[in-house]
Amino acid sequence: MNALLQSTLDICLTVFTLTVEAINAILYKESRRKIMPAIGPRRTNDGVLDAWRNGVSARNHSLSLKSVAYDDGFTDLYSYELKIGSRTPAGVLVVANYTAPANGFRSMTTSQHVCLAKDTSDNPVIMNPLVWESSPLSDEIPF
Repeated sequence: MNALLQSTLDICLTVFTLTVEAINAILYKESRRKIMPAIGPRRTNDGVLDAWRNGVSARNHSLSLKSVAYDDGFTDLYSYELKIGSRTPAGVLVVANYTAPANGFRSMTTSQHVCLAKDTSDNPVIMNPLVWESSPLSDEIPF
């Protein structure tokens, strides 16, 4: 029972932290963030997800999966032009569940990217697409 309570408290704390960060960004209207360039050769999908998890810009060979790092510590994950994940400066990974079971299906490739992102860490925060689209994390597209 303690593990379940601890897990619930961790999720609540993560949601609270994300909410506070979003409110600060809205209230203080920070200027457009600087994108950190992708360095090195194009990577495999797993390599792009490793870069995203570590807060580094990267892209795969077909440019269908991209990790875009910013100078403020956030790193976003894109499948084609759709933002499917965000890494906060604290290292919390948030993934939008754009898959058929969550009623968020966009394409087979995007579903594959989402499933890979969900499996990329021990405890990513998985958001329903409707919640994701109304959250501040889903906003800005840099290209």
